[in-house]
Amino acid sequence: LAPDAFAKLKAATLSALNAFHKAEPLAKGLPRETLREKLFHHAAPEIFRAVLTDLETNSHIVADKDIVRAAAHSQTLSPADQKLKDSLTTIYREAGLAPPTWNDALAQTGGKVDAAHARKILQLLFDDGTLRRVTPEFLFYGPALDELIAKLRAYAAAATDRLIDVAVFKDIAGISRKYAIPLLEYLDLQRVTRRAGDKRLVLQF
Repeated sequence: LAPDAFAKLKAATLSALNAFHKAEPLAKGLPRETLREKLFHHAAPEIFRAVLTDLETNSHIVADKDIVRAAAHSQTLSPADQKLKDSLTTIYREAGLAPPTWNDALAQTGGKVDAAHARKILQLLFDDGTLRRVTPEFLFYGPALDELIAKLRAYAAAATDRLIDVAVFKDIAGISRKYAIPLLEYLDLQRVTRRAGDKRLVLQF
C-alpha cells in the first residue's frame, strides 16, 4: 500500500472516531466491526489491522477488546448526567438483591429522563460494573451479586454435599422467590451453580 494511501486511511479513521465521539459523547467507543464496515469494507483485513496497529502504537487511538476510541476521548459527564448516574447507583445499592425495575428506578430519581438518553447512562453503569443484567426485567447491583456469590460458596464449603435448594438459597440471600428464581438461573449461566435434580450444586472455583 502506498504511503499516502495509508496516511489517508489513518486520517479517515481518526476523523470517523472523532465524529462518533462528538455525536455520542457518553459512548465508550465505536465497535471495531462497525468501523471496519464503514471505512474498510473493500479493503483486505490486513490493511484494517495495520492501520489500527499504527494508530495505537503512536497513541492516537485505544483499542479495548471490540471497542475503538480516540486516545483523547473521555466519557466526561455533564453535572445532570453525573447526578442521574449517582442517583441510580444509590437506588440499586440500597435495593441490594431486591431491585426495582429499570423504569421504576428512573421514576425514583425524581426527574423526567428521555428513554434513549437513559439507556446511555445504563450502558455506563454496565461498563463500570455497577449494574449487571440478570433478566430483561431485573438489573442488580454488581457488588451485591459478588457478595451473594461469596456467601453461597462459603455455605457450600461448610456443607457436606455443596447442594442447595430454593428455600436454602432464599435464606442465604434474604430474598423472596420473585428474585430467587431469576438469580439462580443467572448463577447457572455464570457457572456458579449447576442444576442437580430439584437442587443445585454450588461449583468450586
